[in-house]
Amino acid sequence: MEKNLETGESRMRRNRRYIRYCMIFAAMLLLAGCSTEPGEEVREDDDRGYNLPVDGTEREEAEQDCAAVLELTKEFWQDAQDEGGVLTAEEAEAMAGVIAEQGDPVTTFDLYQNMKNYEVMDDFLEGCEGGKSGEAAEYEVYKDGSIGRKKFICDGEDLYVLSVTCSWRGEKQSIGEMTYTRAERWNYTDRGWFFYKLCTPGYPEVTEVLYSNAMLRVKPYEEECAEISRTCLEPIAYEGNNLLWSDWDPGNMDDLDYNGLFQYLYELDSGETFDSARYTEGIPAEEFESLMTRYLPVSPEQLREYASYDARSGVYEWIALGVGNRTKSVMDLSEPEVVDIEENEDGTVTLTVNAVSEGMMDDAVLTHRLTVRFTDGGGIEFLKNEVEGDALERMPDYVYRIQES
Repeated sequence: MEKNLETGESRMRRNRRYIRYCMIFAAMLLLAGCSTEPGEEVREDDDRGYNLPVDGTEREEAEQDCAAVLELTKEFWQDAQDEGGVLTAEEAEAMAGVIAEQGDPVTTFDLYQNMKNYEVMDDFLEGCEGGKSGEAAEYEVYKDGSIGRKKFICDGEDLYVLSVTCSWRGEKQSIGEMTYTRAERWNYTDRGWFFYKLCTPGYPEVTEVLYSNAMLRVKPYEEECAEISRTCLEPIAYEGNNLLWSDWDPGNMDDLDYNGLFQYLYELDSGETFDSARYTEGIPAEEFESLMTRYLPVSPEQLREYASYDARSGVYEWIALGVGNRTKSVMDLSEPEVVDIEENEDGTVTLTVNAVSEGMMDDAVLTHRLTVRFTDGGGIEFLKNEVEGDALERMPDYVYRIQES
């Protein structure tokens, strides 16, 4: 199968994931603000699993390891500062490669990039499943050039995570607060996804639920599947549109949320973050229809019938995704993962795709078969989608971006 897939990423979704991780880390720092120092009396409520005291030896080891990896990667951080303080996927991968020379598992912010030294984490998790005690330190390269170190510790029954983030601040190393937390639950799937949810305080200690789920792909991912997932599906995914989690084909196109889909196809097409300020008065028909017909088997006439369109002004309505027009379901922030590629006689390709849900800790909360055509120049046309089983019946009705009166 010959194709030249574009490598532009969806900055909006990647940044949203990065912001979410920052929020998780910030919450962990908040909890660490009253952490018990080594030598202090352990509180009776430490069995809740969060804000646990950090052993002095573990603290020293983590600080030394962080200092070492910062020295190894200082050049990458300096290059990132020269380019606006953000690493490219290629720079992050090179940075991860340097860290991996120590022999520890390493990941980047690219969800579809294989974990380096994955065998270490795989052996550790399989041991944990069998009730074996052990530990494994894993490093994560973040978009701003900072590095997370997570040491997973299993005592034969429970799993704990010792977390810290380190970075350069000018010419000085900065090592953040350290947190030690028990995993409330965790799951290592046959496909190689490691999900875990950390213990967090509840009401009345906090008034809002703290999100503490995380996921890591441990086992290697087939390169072609990863590239299609990264370049063609991740920019669209499952939030704010229903392209990948509804049944449709050329003869059944009326239920797609075209107005919601526009911003995601825009990012896929341009490789740029969607600028909502451009469309406060709606989307000009020519621009909307040109984009939709380039990627979907739908005509301008059908679009004007199926989408929210104002014939008098010649624009399609558009509003940002918010509380009132968001579908609250397990699909929020799920990520598409191509697991099979089937070439058809007519030149099209059928992709079997799993929706990997961090929140549900499920690597196939929904499976769908997506038929596409790869075009000359690295383009793609979406031709048909079919959700397997009864997954759609178990989900709430999709909430369209524009609410019809």
